[in-house]
Amino acid sequence: MAAVEIITKYCAEKNDIKEETKATYIKQAERFGVKPINNMSYDYMMKKLNEQFGASASSQLQGVHILLIATKEKKPRVYVKLQKLNNSLKNKKDDNVKEKNEAKLTTLPSYDYLLEKLNELDQNGKALAYFVNYIMINYGFRNRDFDMKYVKSKKDFDKIKREKFDTENYIYHNQQTKEIELMIFAYKTWNTYGPKHIIIKDETFIKHVKALKIKEDKHIFLTQDGKRVSLSYLSDLLCRYSIDGMREANIFKIIVKHLLDKKDFSKLDEYVLSRGTSMAEIMKSYNIQRVSNTEEPEPEPEPEPEPEPEPEFDATWYGLEPEPEPEPENTNYIDFALNHKDHKKFITFMKKRDFHTFMNYWNLNTENGTIKDFASSPLFFIIVNQPQCCYKYAIEYIDKNK
Repeated sequence: MAAVEIITKYCAEKNDIKEETKATYIKQAERFGVKPINNMSYDYMMKKLNEQFGASASSQLQGVHILLIATKEKKPRVYVKLQKLNNSLKNKKDDNVKEKNEAKLTTLPSYDYLLEKLNELDQNGKALAYFVNYIMINYGFRNRDFDMKYVKSKKDFDKIKREKFDTENYIYHNQQTKEIELMIFAYKTWNTYGPKHIIIKDETFIKHVKALKIKEDKHIFLTQDGKRVSLSYLSDLLCRYSIDGMREANIFKIIVKHLLDKKDFSKLDEYVLSRGTSMAEIMKSYNIQRVSNTEEPEPEPEPEPEPEPEPEFDATWYGLEPEPEPEPENTNYIDFALNHKDHKKFITFMKKRDFHTFMNYWNLNTENGTIKDFASSPLFFIIVNQPQCCYKYAIEYIDKNK
């Protein structure tokens, strides 16, 4: 079978990968041509990799990911060599990020410049731009964090604060304390750092939030017809509103440099929590004065600042995740799951059994637009779709409760 045939079959069998990601995999596999994988030597694969994906580490990683899937069962010796190449390319990509960061020492403006521009936005009454840049500068938010819905009722917001997890981010103006409160659930490293509850007392910021006149139960960023914007469009909007169009990653680099120059490590610790990024990751990816790349990565890897497009990482490519346990005979799991109504009990079981895996799957369904189906009957959803990450736990739960 050719690479494209193997990848097409792989995508057809995977229920936990987005359709647009599958289309990307298949298109990338087509670049390796129609020659069967079994007839491809490692040297031939490298020749095609260089011809079709270019010389950059980020681009070659895309092709290597495809080859890893295609060779895992067909050519185990080549698969091992590709794993080594994959690790080497990741290190090379990290070095490239380091070089780009160092180049920005002479191109990025100062922290004082950010404050001057923020003050100009205030003086000119640019409420939304002020809102965006104030949060980027003071809390280091990524793009997705800004996808917030306005909550007007204190009762509703108090209920949201009591929740362990949610699929939305929220903003609330507390009329009693005159403070702005944020509850951020949907962000990159939620499963490592948990929900972020941020209270903002700054009067100038609050003034501009009030000027936005956000409607109850509506998101801050909407399309012209009043619909919630997509995450990709939100990223474009945030770039447009950020100071000099620098984007959040570059603004955060300026902040990190400023704090390192001042040796204000306690403030850096605050950004660890407000951004949801380990100190090791800050030093690796956002310190433009970094001279080595020996720091340990954080448990939930973050995207490199300003990355080139790269296919979604799937742990099963590297054999890091076991196949789901086979369904025992004479047990009707689907009927049990269909009639199961105690969803809170199952979710509690899943979180105790493997909290990170469950939240990763929750976030995956959020990104795929299937979160409502999943949340309405999580046990049934997992049993029917059989995702490799969670299926074995659903079976275990049924066996204990049938």
